Amino acid sequence: MSYRYAVIGSGRQGLSAAYDMGRFGNAKEILLYDINPQAAKAGAEKINSLLGANIASGHGLDAGDPAQLSKALKGVHSTLSAVPYPLNPLITRIAIENGSSLCDLGGHTDTVRGQLALDDVARKAGVTITPDCGMGPG
Repeated sequence: MSYRYAVIGSGRQGLSAAYDMGRFGNAKEILLYDINPQAAKAGAEKINSLLGANIASGHGLDAGDPAQLSKALKGVHSTLSAVPYPLNPLITRIAIENGSSLCDLGGHTDTVRGQLALDDVARKAGVTITPDCGMGPG
């Protein structure tokens, strides 16, 4: 099975994760999203060049807009949130509603506790939520 991935945030960490998804994650499509559409498009071009394949595409997205998020995550198997942690509660809820598993880079303990409280809802939706997987020690 090939996977459709979304990466929200096209900075260094988001692009590195997108590359790994393409290289090791059996990706058929990688959707890169960023508040700056040019950054997302440039990131997709870089990923495609490194992979020697045309599987990444870049798109503008306001990750704080529920309607935009829902549209962006429709049909996505797995999402990575590489944006500031205050956006993660909304992204988590929208990912669950759309049947997309989610991993985020975290950064705030109370936010993570709120995400973990959605465990029953995520299980019923058949998705996995893995918060706080960022660079911080611990």
